[in-house]
Amino acid sequence: ESSILAEPGSLKTAAALKTSALLNRERLLGVEQELVEAQQDEAALLLFLLIGILLIKELNALKN
Repeated sequence: ESSILAEPGSLKTAAALKTSALLNRERLLGVEQELVEAQQDEAALLLFLLIGILLIKELNALKN
């Protein structure tokens, strides 16, 4: 049984490699999704900070 797995051209080896590749691809897609979400969070935070800065500038301009 285990000798079949060791044969480079065996169907079990090919199936195992395909399964491993699909699992790795699935993990990579998950990591990419997390990265996209982190970038969206960062963009939202920067926008929030920019709006805050502009509001402070406007308030200071109204004071003077």
